[in-house]
Formats: sequence, C-alpha cells, structure tokens
Amino acid sequence: MQGEKEPQLAGLIRRVQLGDAEAFSDLVQEYSRHVYQTAYTIVRSRLDAEEVTQDVFIKVHRKLHTLKDANAFPAWVTTITTRLAIDRIRQVQRRRSDPLETIEDIAQIRADPATRPIIEEALDGLSPAHRAILLLRERDGYEYAEIAAILSIPIGTVKSRLAYAKQAVRKRFDDREEGDA
Repeated sequence: MQGEKEPQLAGLIRRVQLGDAEAFSDLVQEYSRHVYQTAYTIVRSRLDAEEVTQDVFIKVHRKLHTLKDANAFPAWVTTITTRLAIDRIRQVQRRRSDPLETIEDIAQIRADPATRPIIEEALDGLSPAHRAILLLRERDGYEYAEIAAILSIPIGTVKSRLAYAKQAVRKRFDDREEGDA
C-alpha cells in the first residue's frame, strides 16, 4: 500500500508545484488531520492547533517549491508543524483546559481507555519540547536521528528528553496506583 501511495503523492506534489490549486486542496485534505493532531498534541488547545494547522499550510503553499524529493513531504510537513506548534506555545499564554483528543492515537491508550486521564495529566506536566519528542517517537514512530533533524537538536538531547518524558509518564502511573491502593 505504501508503494502505491508514494507515486500518487509525488504526482500530487508536482501538480501543486506547477500551480494547480485543486491539487493543493487535495494535499491539504490528505494531510490536515495529521497536521492538526500533531499540533494539538503539542499545543494542547483546539484553537491554537487550528491556527497552527492554518499556518502550516500557508507555509507549505509558500515553500513547497523548495521541496526536492516529494517522498520527503510527510517528514517535511511534520517538521514544519512541530516547529510552528512549539513557536505558538512560546508566543501565547497557553490554556490547559482542553482535553487531549489525539491521545487515542497512542497504541497503549487504546488498550485501556481508563488510563486516558492519567496520560493527559502526565502530558500536561511535560514541557512542549518533551511532549513533542514523545509524540514524534511514540505516536509517529520517528527514529532518534529523524527527531533530531526535525527539531534541529543533537541526538543525545532527543534521547535524554525522551527518557525524561517516559519517566514522568511512568511516575504519574505509579503515583496513581499508590493512591488507588
């Protein structure tokens, strides 16, 4: 299936690069859910995630001509989304009242929906940088080197932040279990 999708993506990207507005609309439709979920997981606000999503596609529209390899588009758009989401957090006083809708994208949460509030609480306690790395690794499946490239940080920083984020989530679970006992 992946092999079939790559030539379609390459064709779609080429059409957008040639100025086909309908192709751009198709590209937005194809990737808007992924962009929104990625942004939301980082900014933790529907409104901010929607704004980041709009900003991402504005930037994609302006910069797509610079993309040389159409098959790199998914990683490229994830990089743009992650960076703009982190920038958004820096610009705006964040609201923490919205629940994390995309938490169900994390495989372990699907197994036990009762853990959702615990995960939400743990993610709320993480910095945006730690949340972004956890998202990129656990939800999106990126390798350390890919995350380092996306965030423009050393691989060692990726590993240490990921370890810290996982430890914080585990601690939240352990604290909850002790409280329930």
